[in-house]
Amino acid sequence: MALDYVYWFKFFTALVYSYLSAYLVKIYGLPLLTYLLIVSAAGIYVLLAEALWRVGGMRVSRRSSYLNGVGGYAGAYLIGFIIFFNVLA
Repeated sequence: MALDYVYWFKFFTALVYSYLSAYLVKIYGLPLLTYLLIVSAAGIYVLLAEALWRVGGMRVSRRSSYLNGVGGYAGAYLIGFIIFFNVLA
């Protein structure tokens, strides 16, 4: 049950960051910025997974903490970025 909350927390974090990323790309319009934001999204995921693993009392393995929600995070970030980028036009 605790892993469900972790999954959804990562999912909504990806949506918020995808909106922020799309907004920054729309404002500055630099192609290099898009690549930096995508790489930083991966970094944010690693930091988030590690923090949630430590806060959760380490009841699950570290590997499980990292793998739980990785697909949802990546999908939510990429699809959210595309949608928000086009909506902000």
